[in-house]
Amino acid sequence: MVYYINRTSRTLAHDAAEFVAWTEAIPEEAVQYDFLMDGLLAMASLHFAFYNPDSRRQYTEFAIRYQNEGLQKYNDTLGDINETNCTALFAFSILINVMAIALPNADPSSANSAHTESLMTTLELGQGIGIIHSKSVTLLTNGKLGSFFRASPGDLDPDDETKAALDKLRQHTDSLLHSNSIDEERHAVYASGIRCLALVFGYMTSSNHLGRVIGWPAMIWPEEHREALMRLIRNGDIMALTIFMHYGVLLLHIRHLWWGARTGISLIEDLAISVHAAGPSWAALTEWPRGVARRIEDGGRGAFQFDDSLPGRLA
Repeated sequence: MVYYINRTSRTLAHDAAEFVAWTEAIPEEAVQYDFLMDGLLAMASLHFAFYNPDSRRQYTEFAIRYQNEGLQKYNDTLGDINETNCTALFAFSILINVMAIALPNADPSSANSAHTESLMTTLELGQGIGIIHSKSVTLLTNGKLGSFFRASPGDLDPDDETKAALDKLRQHTDSLLHSNSIDEERHAVYASGIRCLALVFGYMTSSNHLGRVIGWPAMIWPEEHREALMRLIRNGDIMALTIFMHYGVLLLHIRHLWWGARTGISLIEDLAISVHAAGPSWAALTEWPRGVARRIEDGGRGAFQFDDSLPGRLA
């Protein structure tokens, strides 16, 4: 726990207010709720594993054990969200999403497919955030974790390059509908995923806060579209995988953090293989994500220079 307080908490906070939450408010909640304590110990174990290769296997196993124990208790508690436990539940829901991303990054030798599988897990785990938020939003925003909730800057447009890439995605879904390859219901599911990507890309033009990047899956609305898109991704639907690959570009925003190091690039590289193999029109949709990833790997700013400094590093 000392390692979590002194080291790991810094890598989870965006600013001084969040740092106080991660080092004081959340540990205080963890004293009362075992699942949250398990989550903090799991996160600290993964962090230690990343920086200590000789102990990597042992501490990764510790992390998985703590995570699994915490998840069982957390899932049992989700059926009874109330004023007393909502703060601990929300904190743990954030942790398990970050941990799903962090697990393959704890071992730099992990295959690209391991990052994809972990991200698919975040799609499923992300439902917990939505459930807790919808039932306790007022309590949470006015409570100990109020600093986690940022006012929306409104609907901002992505930069021109990103906007053009997302427009290509939309046009491709329209062509699938017009050719009767998909029905209107599936077209609407794709459209919701792309629309939410555009919102988050737009948001990131004015802020470096990563909450919406990590939370993209949970932000897809309506709920039935979110669940349908998750199923399509899990089942290998090519259009859904293409949308998911574009999410990889958003995930490049976390590449300076140990827990997000290779996630975006690995997702893009892994999914591009399947999408590219589906035919020339699909291959064209891989060009932008792969191009952005290539620029990062060829010397993009801070590609794999990890920042474990005190908060204040992000706007």
